[in-house]
Amino acid sequence: MGRITKTPCCTTLEGNTYAPVKCISSSTIIYDGSNLPNIGIETYNNLTLALEKIDNELSPYLLAQNIINVISNNVQLKTIFCNLVNSCL
Repeated sequence: MGRITKTPCCTTLEGNTYAPVKCISSSTIIYDGSNLPNIGIETYNNLTLALEKIDNELSPYLLAQNIINVISNNVQLKTIFCNLVNSCL
């Protein structure tokens, strides 16, 4: 199968250029749904900002830090966690 390469507004398959498509900047696409507080996306954020917020929330370090904070601040979760690992400080 031929190698497909993509460049802005154009797709090429083994040197054959297909008709260009109209480019749309992600900064001009606006989210108009309700706020999504768990990931920080708000109504009227543009797609670029929304994707950046999603990417930040998926950071392994931040995910681990958020889990630790939630467990530390919730007595029931902390008890369950401590029982699972057989230790708590």
